[in-house]
Amino acid sequence: MGRALLTVRDPMGRIEQAIDIAISTAEDFRPLWRAWKRSWYQSRRRMAQTLGRSTGTPWPTYDRTPERNQYKWIKAKITGADPDTLKPLHWENSKGRLLPSLYTQRHPFGVWRPKRDSVTMGTRVPYARNHNRGQGYSPRWKNLKRYRIPRRPLLKFGRTEKRELADAVAEFAATIAAQAAGKTRVGRTSAAVRRLLGVR
Repeated sequence: MGRALLTVRDPMGRIEQAIDIAISTAEDFRPLWRAWKRSWYQSRRRMAQTLGRSTGTPWPTYDRTPERNQYKWIKAKITGADPDTLKPLHWENSKGRLLPSLYTQRHPFGVWRPKRDSVTMGTRVPYARNHNRGQGYSPRWKNLKRYRIPRRPLLKFGRTEKRELADAVAEFAATIAAQAAGKTRVGRTSAAVRRLLGVR
């Protein structure tokens, strides 16, 4: 029996979320990670575009945080954007690092490290942990006060992400089963795997 525990951890090693995957006879999960990679990056783009709503953890908007009094106006001045249309952590004209590093496959700060029994994904942007956990303070900017960073979960799995992972697992499991039976044709068992993962 092959097992993979897909865990989402913060940089301190604390588990944020865990999905247990059990597939008979699987020893190398790298084909699964390859099959799921595109979905993961697409899910982070959806998360950014919906400000966390796609993962079931909506981010606080600027007008509901201390950012409205400070960073919102600094960011508007730097980017030339209308303060009322700014999105958290998102910079126009490719100036940003945090969100693009999560949804761009070849971003220099992005992380995607597949191994036989695990995959590590996320970002190497140093302040990502503060945004993910809602801790720490903003950098000092001229005469403005620092403010506490609001919590905006960056690695959360929503219903769509779990369904896409379940589909990738189902196809991988079917491939393993077919190979074990000496067959070349692969069937899909995504409904069974979705039930296993508790995804509807």
